[in-house]
Amino acid sequence: MSAVYPSTMVIVESDSPFTVTKEKRTKLPLFRMIGERMFKSHRTDVYPLLDEMATFTSQEQWFFQLLRNNMDFLTNRCIIRNSSLTKSERNRKNVAVKQLINRGLIKKVIKEEYIINPRAIINSKSYESSWDFWNSIP
Repeated sequence: MSAVYPSTMVIVESDSPFTVTKEKRTKLPLFRMIGERMFKSHRTDVYPLLDEMATFTSQEQWFFQLLRNNMDFLTNRCIIRNSSLTKSERNRKNVAVKQLINRGLIKKVIKEEYIINPRAIINSKSYESSWDFWNSIP
C-alpha cells in the first residue's frame, strides 16, 4: 500500500498500520520578508523598510549596509567597533545612528552594539525573542 502526502510518497506493508502527520506551521515564514505582503499574509505588522530605504541619506545607507554585514541573523544584533573605523567614519556613524534611531529602524543596545528592528528584517526562528528584546530597550 502506498500513500501520497504533499509531494512525499510513503510505502508501507499492506498489513502495517501507519500515520502521516502534518508538519506544524510556524507563525511566520522561514525566510525574511519585507513590506505589506507580510502583513496581508501573516497579520504581522512590518516596518516599511523599502519605503524608508528609498529616502536614506548617504550616511544612513553606508551605516545600514555596515550593520547588515555585521548582523547576527538570529538576534538582529550588530556590533560595530569604533576602533575599526577612521575618525571621519566615526563622525559619519554618529550622524547615521541618530537618523536611524529617529526612523525607528535601529536601537542602541550598549556602547557599540545595535539591534535592527525585528519587524524590518524578520527571522521566524527567533522573531518573538527578538521582538521582546527590542521592546525592552528604552
